[in-house]
Amino acid sequence: MYEKFLPKFKVVEINLSTAHLIGHVIAQTPAYVQAVESASITADDVIRSVTKGDNYKFVENGIIVGLDAKGLLVNYSETKHAQPCLVYQDELITGPFDNLDQYAHYVEDPNKPTYVRALPLYLNDTFTTNNVAGLTKDSTGKYAKVENGQLVLQGSADKDTLFIAKKTTLPNREVAFEFTYIGKVVKA
Repeated sequence: MYEKFLPKFKVVEINLSTAHLIGHVIAQTPAYVQAVESASITADDVIRSVTKGDNYKFVENGIIVGLDAKGLLVNYSETKHAQPCLVYQDELITGPFDNLDQYAHYVEDPNKPTYVRALPLYLNDTFTTNNVAGLTKDSTGKYAKVENGQLVLQGSADKDTLFIAKKTTLPNREVAFEFTYIGKVVKA
């Protein structure tokens, strides 16, 4: 009953994760959601966030990040990061709620570092999410790349492709895509 008053977020379901199996979880690594001049944090040093309600910021599940040279989690870029990582949080609340759309990381102060959890992606890791750029019930795509930390569907593979994409649904029947990490596509 009360869950209808809580904010809703994007969902991630892990299908196969090598990082989960071997315990390779990135935690306690700082991330920023906005540029902070006093801390020398620029727009290139931040991760995607969403604002809900009365200006509360959250980092949603399903964004793709990388570890940069400063030791920060930032939006993934294949030119700057060796390994992409999937943001995957624990549930926002505890109690009798089991809605997958209530999992996110609350950012207490946007001017200070926040600490999200991320799972490094290994070849053939698979996850299902609705955190896809421009996702609608009519969305199509067989591949995906990452832009500004978000998954973007593609009709065919190119030099930026990192995932095979397959249309599916979440348990609540909402449209989603299953993504399998294939690494960087290199054509001979």
